[in-house]
Amino acid sequence: AFDNDDLFGKFVEFVKSSLPIMENPVSVTELTNICGVEIERDPETGSIKCRQTEMIEKVAARYGIETEGRRYDTPMEYNYKPSNSKDRPVVPDEERVQLARSLVGSLIYLTITRPEIRFACSKLARVVQNPTEKEIDAMQRVVKYLYDTGRTPLMFSGEQWLGPDGELYEADELCVAVDASLAGEEKLSSQTGIAAFFGGACFFGKSGRQTQLADSSGYAETIALHEAVQHVVDLQRLLLRLGVKLREPTKMFDDSTAAIAFAEKGMGDRSKHYALKYLWVTERVHDSTVQMVKVPTGAQPGDVLTKALPVEAHLLLSEMLLGHKVVFKRPRRETRV
Repeated sequence: AFDNDDLFGKFVEFVKSSLPIMENPVSVTELTNICGVEIERDPETGSIKCRQTEMIEKVAARYGIETEGRRYDTPMEYNYKPSNSKDRPVVPDEERVQLARSLVGSLIYLTITRPEIRFACSKLARVVQNPTEKEIDAMQRVVKYLYDTGRTPLMFSGEQWLGPDGELYEADELCVAVDASLAGEEKLSSQTGIAAFFGGACFFGKSGRQTQLADSSGYAETIALHEAVQHVVDLQRLLLRLGVKLREPTKMFDDSTAAIAFAEKGMGDRSKHYALKYLWVTERVHDSTVQMVKVPTGAQPGDVLTKALPVEAHLLLSEMLLGHKVVFKRPRRETRV
């Protein structure tokens, strides 16, 4: 829409007409809930917390998911693998297919405020055509994790926030983390993870399988970086239209030395097999659209969008995405590993 002036104008008018504005333009009611997203604003710090607690509870109730049993610290089992094709029924169970589609659809909507489950959604969405009981259990596990952490907010700060590189960033500064996991899929496709930050929290994220086969981790990271920079250009354009004064260049958090070297210097003798279109990334670095920032692998927020992680790593990186610690209803000592 932000590429089309007429369409963007209609969108702005629609948003304005949908906000709870009274007849007197001076009197405006505070927005506390929109499309199931609960909004809490702190006027002193300028922070905004967004939750979908009620929506999560409704999803758990709708599918009859047991929420008082085992507590899960992560949405997906570490190194989770889907069922093999030989374990799938020859003829899909229609009832199970409908349940899987509905469950995954509900989970995808909950990623609005819970970006740390995006990888689980990406992984499970690939099996909804013919799911097994194991995969239905994996979908229900995500709901159980969300139910136990339902009060966890996606918190946008009104103050400076600490980036994964250890540096302080302004609240209105756009930053993007990008990562890739090489050939982690059954079809040897790599996984891309992208998280765009504003106000110290992820307001745009993606976890998805790459459409090109990569023969090295550097190539997989470069494919992910190219897509991430494309999103940056679009997000910059959108924020400008919304009246946000951008701080350029946009910082790109990456833990791949090869991808950073490629972005800053372009192709070398050992990377001629890279598609020429990736030179576009180098151009965006040279024209100050983006700036590459090296971050430690253990502090790469995009990692939680490319694979199922151990508990401690998941909680640490999820806190970076959310701008707030993951809050559990029950104490951790009740958890069975």
